Amino acid sequence: WRKLRVYGFWLIGITALLTLIFVLGFEPFATRFRHYWIWSPTKLPVDWYGTPLSDFLGWLVTALLILGFSTPALMKKKPAKSYPEYHPLIVWTVMQLLFIAGSFSHHLFAATIVSAVAGIAVIPFAIRGARW
Repeated sequence: WRKLRVYGFWLIGITALLTLIFVLGFEPFATRFRHYWIWSPTKLPVDWYGTPLSDFLGWLVTALLILGFSTPALMKKKPAKSYPEYHPLIVWTVMQLLFIAGSFSHHLFAATIVSAVAGIAVIPFAIRGARW
């Protein structure tokens, strides 16, 4: 029972981290390439391709709140034999490739590198997690 509690916190933490990694690739794509939204300048001199750091904090808080309420209800309580599911990894990889291509085509090289490294780094962990 104790392992199950710790597992839930790890699950929430890793998912929140993956959300931030996803947003690091998504924001330059959404603001510079597709122009889905435009950010107003803030008083902080640091931003990520025009996206203020408060946006990333907002994504993190929102993800933690959603996961805090939904994870206990969605987590398997009783261990059961399950087969590896790779479709979330495929969706993640395709989305990262979209962000990489969009960032690269608009010469946003830091965003391209961050998306590529994040996309590649997640793959072995996702495969290991699917088999676990």
